[in-house]
Amino acid sequence: MNLLLDPSLVLYLPLYELDGSPIMSREAYGRPGTVTGAIWTPRGESFDGIDDRVTVADASASALYPAEFTWEFWANPADFSAIRALLGSVNASPYRPWECHLSLTTGRIFFALRQSDDGQPSLTVTDITPAADTWNHIVVTGDGTTLKGYLNGQQSIDTASYDGTLSSVSRQPNMLGVTRGARWMLGTVGEVRLYNRALTLSEIQNNRLVTKWRYR
Repeated sequence: MNLLLDPSLVLYLPLYELDGSPIMSREAYGRPGTVTGAIWTPRGESFDGIDDRVTVADASASALYPAEFTWEFWANPADFSAIRALLGSVNASPYRPWECHLSLTTGRIFFALRQSDDGQPSLTVTDITPAADTWNHIVVTGDGTTLKGYLNGQQSIDTASYDGTLSSVSRQPNMLGVTRGARWMLGTVGEVRLYNRALTLSEIQNNRLVTKWRYR
């Protein structure tokens, strides 16, 4: 299926095309976004690791917070001397309702969400690790019961359970490049997709294959 024709695609940000601010997403819905500080390049938005971010729509857009989901990124972190943020819904603790970052030193993929019962399950991918100063295809899915992580078309053995809900209390806008605790991205993010279902391994591998030419 053509990526842009998939009806489950609720957010698509080809940041390599979205110069300036404000921006508009490129799936069927045309959601507004704001770029703060990040510098456009032909491969995506470059984040300075200090205060750059991209804010997508607002917290009232319930379609951007599906309880079953796929978050998909092409990202090139400069290094892992600090936590490198991909996605956050607030720049303070706790996350509402989710966050995704690359861990200090190791660069491991970390994803956490906040359930409607206030539970805070998290997934840490330990067996496959993104590389610094390299383009990485990073995916996290939630199918209503299980969180899974993928790197460059390979599925991690690590999983985590969740109850299939997302907290709606004090929900904040989705932001790229920052997570709670003032953790920032240093590097470039090329594109971001959010689906309202969990993609299969073969779908994830196909998405990578048809887009990786841009990041060679």
